Amino acid sequence: MIHIPSQIADFSFVKVLANEKKAFEPGAPRYKLFDKSFIQHYQKGGNYGVSGDENHVIIDCDIDELAMIIRTQLPKTFAVTSATKQKPHFYFKCKWTRGDIALTDWTSDEPRAGNIGTVRRKGYVVGPFSRVDGRQYLIADASPVAEITEEQLSEVLAPWMAQKTHTIDRDLWKGEHNALEFPITDIDGVKPGLQVHPIHGSKSNSKNLNVDAKKGLWYCFACCSGGDALQLLAVTNRIICCWEAGPGALTREKFKRTKQRAIELGLVEKTEPKRSVSNRILHHFQASPTSTKAGESESSDRSESRMGSRNVSPALPESPPYAPYNSPKSPISPSLQSRREDG
Repeated sequence: MIHIPSQIADFSFVKVLANEKKAFEPGAPRYKLFDKSFIQHYQKGGNYGVSGDENHVIIDCDIDELAMIIRTQLPKTFAVTSATKQKPHFYFKCKWTRGDIALTDWTSDEPRAGNIGTVRRKGYVVGPFSRVDGRQYLIADASPVAEITEEQLSEVLAPWMAQKTHTIDRDLWKGEHNALEFPITDIDGVKPGLQVHPIHGSKSNSKNLNVDAKKGLWYCFACCSGGDALQLLAVTNRIICCWEAGPGALTREKFKRTKQRAIELGLVEKTEPKRSVSNRILHHFQASPTSTKAGESESSDRSESRMGSRNVSPALPESPPYAPYNSPKSPISPSLQSRREDG
């Protein structure tokens, strides 16, 4: 029979099929620890899930980097190692006003590396001592469940997540990145730190936008999106939706509109795009068609002047065109002509 640790007695629970992760009841109803129906389920050998609720969250880590951030930047707390991925689940007391937050790494080229973890307030994780594929979920840290604030958790996750959503499309920027950098807090309605999103707001009036003024990055917990100052400018000017922000959001036309808006607001200076050498040469000839002749004349005058100053002998007159060997006008001697006729 499964034993449920006392540290998580205040959480909500879900009935899960034996040796599986799947809840089998429609809608996956939540139970409290001493509910008779729930007790009967796990006493018969069924697995169980632990759910977040209005007073609890569980951070489900799918990569070691996220686990390290939770361990080093948040208080020591009860944790369980998953049976399949061998990654930790961290349990916290927290009045999390948002729903489940999927943490996504947009910077990875690995197609399966997108989802790197989840903050679970409504969803569940498989509980400790449950078994999946013959492996058991084991306690990694038996400490009491730590209590944290929503702001505390947001401040830890948001800057890191903003970096994970920030990439530069080199083909699109074409070397303009430095020219288009500006302080993110220069955007109207944006301030440093946690705040209510200035465009779509928050249903619960919670601070769902984090802005890192030092790094010039931002992250929206409501939309699971983020990026740099230029992308936030596109969001605040309704060129893109907040949930669209991330790699590839500023397509060529939207990029041009955002850049133009930044120039209009005085956030960046207007710069002429750099032309290649071949384009500059082509532009020169197209712009001044008479300049070539004038340049040739001046160059010729200067050349003649230099030749005169050096006492260079004048060029010899051109020799007459060479006549073909069989031409009747060829300058052949009479003796040679007679030999040709004899032969």
